[in-house]
Amino acid sequence: MGKSNIKEFVDSLKIHQKALLADGSTVLDEALMLHNLYAARKLYYNISINELSSLLEISPQKAERAAANLIEEKRIEGYIDQVEHTIFFANSKYFIL
Repeated sequence: MGKSNIKEFVDSLKIHQKALLADGSTVLDEALMLHNLYAARKLYYNISINELSSLLEISPQKAERAAANLIEEKRIEGYIDQVEHTIFFANSKYFIL
């Protein structure tokens, strides 16, 4: 779900639902980003951090941080190869624990 698809929904939100987070994004932005990251893990065995950031429409640093947090919190299974700048998801034959 891209940012361009949600304008009508955003227009229907109340002011407090549009509150900004510390990084300047909204709660809705964060929820959509996490939803799309969850969806990406079902479509990809692995994905470069740059490709993920493009897909999520966020910076590479934020994409890596979001994936790392989800992995650390055990909300998704995978690992990040920081040398290759690639995220490997547990559905991959390349997944190594």
